[in-house]
Amino acid sequence: MSGVVRFIAHIGHGVLLELAPEGASASLAARFNGEFGCDPDYDTVAVAGITFGLGEGQFGCCISRSPSGEAANQAIRLLAAKYGPMQRCIRPPHGVSSQQGTTSGIDWTFDLERRRYDSSVVTTWPPLESSRPVRDLIVLEVKDSLTFIHWSSRAGGSCPPTASIDESLTFACRDSAQAWIDRHGAGEPQPLCLRWRSVALSRMDQSDAEVNAGMRG
Repeated sequence: MSGVVRFIAHIGHGVLLELAPEGASASLAARFNGEFGCDPDYDTVAVAGITFGLGEGQFGCCISRSPSGEAANQAIRLLAAKYGPMQRCIRPPHGVSSQQGTTSGIDWTFDLERRRYDSSVVTTWPPLESSRPVRDLIVLEVKDSLTFIHWSSRAGGSCPPTASIDESLTFACRDSAQAWIDRHGAGEPQPLCLRWRSVALSRMDQSDAEVNAGMRG
């Protein structure tokens, strides 16, 4: 990574979108919309900012927009998972310019020239699979329990499983989900299995229907 790189993180899905210095800022918003079906919502799930090299393999970041302090921390953890330790700064250090192309300072999110964008220049991490006909996310189920790893456990922290799909940790591809299990799954008291989010929802609906049928008896 060299120079200033703009990013948007979707903290709900744990996905990082990044744009090289020469790209138009609107490319990030366009790619976000293409991947998630909506514009970045900085009041709920989107965190924006810039990253830059500090020398000797060290990296720093500035957060420009975030729904909360915890959301900003989640985005920084996502950056750190990709690059290693990430130092948060109020502003880029002396000698690192934040004036890049169509951006203006740290908060580039208001300077989106919608007529000048190319979403193909945006990189996505973890990479999203494009070969399957229907895009779906993957959740980690505590085997045969209909409970799932909570999204707050992304960095390997301890948190009770959740019975809510909306609160579940999600992954864009099998490789990233399996990598999380390889790193953190040993600390789980029961085995974990990968489920497509849609399959998990279907299994939960079926379980609810069986319970309701039993109550009607």
